[in-house]
Amino acid sequence: MNFLPIETQTLFKKQYKRKVFIFFAAIVLFLLIVNLVLLFPSHIFLKTSVLDVKRQLEIANQNSVFIRFKETQIALEKLNAETDFLNTKKNEIRNIAPLFKKITDLKKEATEDISINFMSFEKKENKIALQGEAETRASLLKFINSLENKDDFLKIKSPPSNLLKENNINYSLDIFLK
Repeated sequence: MNFLPIETQTLFKKQYKRKVFIFFAAIVLFLLIVNLVLLFPSHIFLKTSVLDVKRQLEIANQNSVFIRFKETQIALEKLNAETDFLNTKKNEIRNIAPLFKKITDLKKEATEDISINFMSFEKKENKIALQGEAETRASLLKFINSLENKDDFLKIKSPPSNLLKENNINYSLDIFLK
């Protein structure tokens, strides 16, 4: 029981609340001051470090070696991209050099009266286009038969114009691959 008058009791409550508020405000103010005192030197150090790094970066950007390094890096990235592209395409490309060699070897075996002037590979149709000259129709037919007997080739297409002349024939063949 409190025997003090009500006005005094309310005055004591107000004074108590004020003292508690002042006490907590003093603690918060003390902590802020301690933090500022302790953190201010590290803030100054970090700020000067950032400025120093920016200055060094500006100097490096102005240096021709750094610029050449950047240019070289860009060129290498482009070269790597092209190399990757070629490596992916390498797996798709069929090695036709051995087939070209087989055709020229068959020509030598069949007859010496045949010459090959042009060979090309058409990937879309998977065929080799062949053009050349034959001295006689018989030597051309012998060459075509030797190509047809090889397992590497699916079909040999020879237009009828190849057989019209008896001698000095300009021929063209389409060799379809398996």
